Amino acid sequence: QFKKEALRMMLLSINLKDTYGYNIILKLNKNIHPIFANIEKGTVYSILCRLKHIESTISIKKETNRSQSNYSIAEKGKAELS
Repeated sequence: QFKKEALRMMLLSINLKDTYGYNIILKLNKNIHPIFANIEKGTVYSILCRLKHIESTISIKKETNRSQSNYSIAEKGKAELS
């Protein structure tokens, strides 16, 4: 549980401005503590979904005619970080 909460805070703290999920995973693997290295994409996507649907701290924009989504910090997430 600690790892998921720490990962949640890291997801909110990195610069998510119209960022694809794959790029988020690359940022996390490059910039975080080794204990979180090689995070599986399923873990990241499940936390991103929770942040969107339950907490409303991120927003998701689907691109037209593509299966990719862009993730951004919502106002509620910015307030939580301040």
